[in-house]
Amino acid sequence: MSLPFKYKLDYIWKVVYIVLITLVFYLIISKWFRNILYENLTVALVVLLNSIFVTIYFLDYKKIFAKLIIISFGLLLILQVRTTNIRNTYSFTPSEIDMQITRMNYYPPRLAKIGYILEYKKEIKISERFIENFIEAVDFSEYFPDYFSFLSLPLFFGGLFWFIKISLMKDFKDKLKNVGKLLLLSVFALSVFGNNGKYGPFLIFPYIYFFIFIGVSKLLKKDILYEK
Repeated sequence: MSLPFKYKLDYIWKVVYIVLITLVFYLIISKWFRNILYENLTVALVVLLNSIFVTIYFLDYKKIFAKLIIISFGLLLILQVRTTNIRNTYSFTPSEIDMQITRMNYYPPRLAKIGYILEYKKEIKISERFIENFIEAVDFSEYFPDYFSFLSLPLFFGGLFWFIKISLMKDFKDKLKNVGKLLLLSVFALSVFGNNGKYGPFLIFPYIYFFIFIGVSKLLKKDILYEK
């Protein structure tokens, strides 16, 4: 049975509202977004689209948006990899190599093998770099104010708190699970590829925006946005 025309029209207006407010929010709270519009329009558009799809999907939970999220996330991941010099992520500067050698010399002869493993073995150094990348990926100071306005930080925390709070609510569990999986996948990808891409760690930006959007909505008490 087809939906009433009025319902369809109201739904279209809600989607248009989210599209417009997402664009306006990015233009206001993100200097990075304003710059990237001129530097790389493709990256800007995919970040914007992924942010829109994540927001609409979480608020309405339609399968079409779940598919659009995955597609736009895949495109965003490809762009992140292509604009990140992964070789540099896992290479070491001469000063870092000198520091490794210096630390190795501090080990007594009987522990020289352990010193070599901890300070010079490739697998250990790659693991350390992965951990460093992970810490950077979850460090809020990496994103505020370099990519998002510092004034939006309280809104981000408010949205994040609300997001965690509703994780116990039955109606939102599936939404939380799906959005949360992509958020964790973004953090993992940045941990692997590094956070120093040409245009920054934009893979995670849609989720930062999403929490800011939720923070603003709750501040304005616009709970109607979350109704079915």
